[in-house]
Amino acid sequence: MLTFDPITHRYFEDGRRVPSVTQVMGLLYHEVFRWGNVAAMERGSDVHARVEKYEKGQLRTIERDYAGYLDAWIKFRNDHRLGIPTIIETPMFSKRWGFAGTPDHVFGDLLVDIKTSPAHCPLTAIQTSAYKQLIDESGAPKIKRRMEVLLRPTGKYDVLEFKDFPSDFRRFQCCLSLYQFMVKNYQKANKEAQDGTVGE
Repeated sequence: MLTFDPITHRYFEDGRRVPSVTQVMGLLYHEVFRWGNVAAMERGSDVHARVEKYEKGQLRTIERDYAGYLDAWIKFRNDHRLGIPTIIETPMFSKRWGFAGTPDHVFGDLLVDIKTSPAHCPLTAIQTSAYKQLIDESGAPKIKRRMEVLLRPTGKYDVLEFKDFPSDFRRFQCCLSLYQFMVKNYQKANKEAQDGTVGE
């Protein structure tokens, strides 16, 4: 059974900690986040939370700073004639590959990943391929389309669709292989260093 700690952003399958999509892609994200800032990442999280509440019918008011982003989301939904989401921010686990993650929003066979960054990020293609794998394993309808939607504070949006799932997921598998290599070979060494047992 999968459990998720939203405070530490950690996933556990039957009590055993498993890596998240962002952890698996850590080496790639390190370069991206190096050029970002904390305020921008916090804004992205805040926008995600408000969109989630809106879709669940739990949003009663919206702060002025976030109103434009929500307007952009609503315009995107209307322009693409999207109905009620079939999946909203739901933690999932891949038994086949051993990783977990939380896809943003799914509308039937369409996966939508929300971003508030100034430009589209190529890494989202890899990220959403992992989410597609999680959804496809869950028993939900198979994902046929993946989109990144950039929400703007002006109420506008921009969309990029990813169409090469095999290549995108192969890149994720490379990340997963490197992550597993690091855990296997360096987790023990790091623990020994912390315990002061290296070289004994």
